[in-house]
Amino acid sequence: MYGQQEMFQESLTQMDAVIKLDPTHEKAIFYRGIAKVNLDDEAGACEDWKKAVELGFEDIHGIIDEHCKG
Repeated sequence: MYGQQEMFQESLTQMDAVIKLDPTHEKAIFYRGIAKVNLDDEAGACEDWKKAVELGFEDIHGIIDEHCKG
């Protein structure tokens, strides 16, 4: 489990770097959401996923429906 936590933290760090360079990179925002949900930050993940959809990332409504209430 610890190894997975490190992997998701590293992914979060990498996606943050990409988003800093390009705040409209919808794939990076989506994958940052994946890292956040796996680090028990469901609210942050939902925020990222909704932003990714706004930017044009498609086919994630099932994920949003499953994890994001309201």
